[in-house]
Amino acid sequence: MPRPARSFIALLAVLAFLSIGAVPALAAPVAWESVSLSLHDEGGTQILIVSGTLPDSVALPAQVELPVPKGSELSWSGEILGGPPAQDPAVQTATRTVGASDVYAFTLTKARIGQVEVLVPGSYAFDGSAYSARLSWTPVADVPEVTVDVRVPRAAEIVKPAEGAKLGPGPEGYAFYSRTFRDVRAGKPVTLAFTFTAPAPVAPTSGASDADAGAVPVLLGVVAAAIAVVVLTAASRRIRKGRAEGAALAEEVADAEPAVGEAEPDAATQRKTGKPALIIGFVVLAILGLVAVSMSTTRSTQDLGGRLTREFGQGDACTKASIALAEGADAEGIFAALESVQVIRAAVVPAERRLEVEFCDSQTSEQAIRASLEPLGVLVGAQGP
Repeated sequence: MPRPARSFIALLAVLAFLSIGAVPALAAPVAWESVSLSLHDEGGTQILIVSGTLPDSVALPAQVELPVPKGSELSWSGEILGGPPAQDPAVQTATRTVGASDVYAFTLTKARIGQVEVLVPGSYAFDGSAYSARLSWTPVADVPEVTVDVRVPRAAEIVKPAEGAKLGPGPEGYAFYSRTFRDVRAGKPVTLAFTFTAPAPVAPTSGASDADAGAVPVLLGVVAAAIAVVVLTAASRRIRKGRAEGAALAEEVADAEPAVGEAEPDAATQRKTGKPALIIGFVVLAILGLVAVSMSTTRSTQDLGGRLTREFGQGDACTKASIALAEGADAEGIFAALESVQVIRAAVVPAERRLEVEFCDSQTSEQAIRASLEPLGVLVGAQGP
């Protein structure tokens, strides 16, 4: 065989080998058997969980894609093993934008379920009397079945329903308003929008610390108001007296000439006269400042589902920890115990019996947090005090 022919055949063999090796990287993503979307409100933070399930016939590893609403902030992506969430492995993703969606591509190696969690602010709204929720999702490939659900308080009443949707049971304290779509085509959005009412969250009243914290600003406000009334009353009396004297002596004052040798009050005298009012003014401002500071004291907030959140400090957290709680754990007692361990924020989720804590490793640790809670007997497996 001539040398040029042998070289050409060798080149073709190399190209064929390289093309075979490139097939997995260029292969189209595997189609999902079903996709589920779940919208949650977590202490004012709205989270969308998008999960895809592969058919049993697909072998692992498998390249997959999950789209989310464009501009959503990624919170977590990974594989769902079906056991404790802490054991679900995270995955690295590649992102591209297609129309109104950000598409996350990744590889499943251990599980047949892939999941992406993103923050979607603005999915819930409140008009003063009712709440509205809206979730829209667009697939980039055909999906046989898509289930969309929105978590609402168990006592919620649907006042403006969505076609084909129904209210079903959820975890403790919650319900799911959901709809299932069949044979959804690529590029065709599915939407669940509805309006509901829910009982107004009741601020926690357990524990003396909250009552004391509320009494301080009230007391300071009363003191500040009293001082302000005294100052304003005195000033009003001086003004009224000056007006009365001025009215009685108007003509006399108008025609009178200053007596020889009579001096006008000097600057020093005027400053001395103004000092008491200036001091009182500073005192009032200082007390009002104390009122403002005390009003900003950390207080608990509660979302629609009963999740209690408290801010302990400013700034962004470096680390997050999720701690399982025993049934009946008192949120205010937990917050009081956390005051000593310098956390940034904490949330008690009664429906899931879970404490979520955000902190910086330079200030505290999960071990220290657990140690502060042990005397309360609120940790799973711990003995009560």
